[in-house]
Amino acid sequence: MLKTKDIKDKLIEKYKSGHINDVGYDSPNGRQYVDLRHVVFEVDKPYIFEESLFLDPRMDEEWYKENYNPRIERQIDGLVETLANNPNSRQATLVLARQDEYETNDHICTMYSHVFMYNKAENVYIIEYSVNLRSSDAIDFVSDVKWNSMVVDTIIEKLSEKTGWQIWKAPMIWHADSFQLSVENYNKLKI
Repeated sequence: MLKTKDIKDKLIEKYKSGHINDVGYDSPNGRQYVDLRHVVFEVDKPYIFEESLFLDPRMDEEWYKENYNPRIERQIDGLVETLANNPNSRQATLVLARQDEYETNDHICTMYSHVFMYNKAENVYIIEYSVNLRSSDAIDFVSDVKWNSMVVDTIIEKLSEKTGWQIWKAPMIWHADSFQLSVENYNKLKI
């Protein structure tokens, strides 16, 4: 499976080969970008570009509290209940996309998250958390991973309290239909 460094290398290669797109309007991260389509990779580091840790992220903790938390707060207890009743369930999802948003042109990036559990030993489980995105940005990835890590930690805490199980985390899996880096942000990085 691809890792974060593979995504970094592929973005740089695409940029250097001149495969630059224009989004067609002024976006928060700039009009011109390179992107990878339909990528799946293991989040082995919380960043794609280490330098992005020092850039001012467009989405901070408050942004997630306002925009993402309300979409999942009522769903987490149901997800925990589902897994407590059946650790092998394929129904443990958090859906962030809303039908009413399809009447506008403002679609949320993270569509849903999916949780799988694997039995390691008696009362010991490994939890695999995957994020499924319409669009993912190489710089905002740092903030996205941080927020999703808090979500999976909350799930583990609630599930452990409810069941008494010991739960370990597997690396997060990232599914992005479009994983992009703007030319503007590329120029800020020391590549």
